[in-house]
Amino acid sequence: MDKNSFSFQMGLTGRERKEIAKLIASYFETQPVYQGAPSFEYGIIEHSGREWRIDRNCTLMTNGTKEEDVNTVFAILKVLGENGINADGKVAITISAAEHTGVTLRNLVNLLASKERLIAKAMNSEQTFIAPKMIETVNSANLKTIDDFIEAVGDEYGSGIAVNSDSITLRWFSATLEPEVLQAYFQFTFKVNEMALAQKHSTSREKKTSNDKYAFRVWLLRLGFIGDKYKTSRKILLEKLEGNAAYAKPSKMLLGDGDMLPR
Repeated sequence: MDKNSFSFQMGLTGRERKEIAKLIASYFETQPVYQGAPSFEYGIIEHSGREWRIDRNCTLMTNGTKEEDVNTVFAILKVLGENGINADGKVAITISAAEHTGVTLRNLVNLLASKERLIAKAMNSEQTFIAPKMIETVNSANLKTIDDFIEAVGDEYGSGIAVNSDSITLRWFSATLEPEVLQAYFQFTFKVNEMALAQKHSTSREKKTSNDKYAFRVWLLRLGFIGDKYKTSRKILLEKLEGNAAYAKPSKMLLGDGDMLPR
């Protein structure tokens, strides 16, 4: 898997999967191909060679998507939405694990665990997504390689993260056909992965805060959500959190002596 590409999966409802496959194929002026047993999937091949698939559970899957391809993805989702299709369940985003070691995978788990409560709120989820046993295991084991990580963790994955020798999957994003929300999900996945690769050390402990929105905005800026490119994603990822994004201590706003975060 190319380090600059990603795959995603998302459940769909509203129409039969054969009809959904035809809608996607019509966008590319082609025809869907029914794969038969054992997968029973419908496949659609773009002119570029990238494949879209719809499985027997009506889960839409595609891979090899790069940043320059997302507008095509969004255009297809728009077509689906205009034809009575709804997103269902969770979005799973998969990226390459090629640059990772056991240490950087530990960093990834710790980064997510330390902000798990805020991430869950930002994603409008009441569920945690990393098993406590997994956090304990990765911080007590001697991890040098990806294989060390996989062997140590075993089946202790939470419902929201999975790692194999080739890829990392985050699967706790709420399903949606809204392009700006999906863009925020994609950018978040790449940014948190970049930080995991860059850090020398990490901790799973959450810092206490009385202002969730400010704390999460500071963290997003640390991840690299800076500038106009990420303005919409920042807004989306912060809108469900309580507090004030600009002041660490909202109670002091009117007095003018709160710690204000530069915009």
